[in-house]
Amino acid sequence: MSINLDLEHVAPAPKRKDYRIGAIGAGFIMRDCHLVAYDHAGYKVVAITSASPQKAGQVAQARGIPKVYSTYQELLADPSIEVVDIAVPPDKQLMIVREAVKHASHLKGILAQKPLAMNYADSREIVRLCEQAGITLAVNQNMRYDHSIRALRPC
Repeated sequence: MSINLDLEHVAPAPKRKDYRIGAIGAGFIMRDCHLVAYDHAGYKVVAITSASPQKAGQVAQARGIPKVYSTYQELLADPSIEVVDIAVPPDKQLMIVREAVKHASHLKGILAQKPLAMNYADSREIVRLCEQAGITLAVNQNMRYDHSIRALRPC
């Protein structure tokens, strides 16, 4: 019996690294996890917003983000933004995605956090809206490519 040691523990590389990313949310996860990871991986976050514009400004200054928007609607309307990372509580994600899909002419992708919504119906609605708009939706799953998780897959 042979054991497959190819754990596929590295995320597949994207086609491009120059996507212009907009960050929605400025809490711990965005400030100390996502933005740091984007920087280390060579991605460019070009704008940020938060329910607290002051907090968004502080995070922008700390992480070198050039644009700060007062509202997520303003960020989503920015035609230079191609991908949005939505790091807000699950009861707010559907509302933001509803606005985001109105900007499918320039938005190509959405990274949403888990849980995606407060219930199955709202989660399905987020998926439907993105599919209908032609926007790629990804849901952030912690440790997806961690060695310990990948090792658990069936042989």
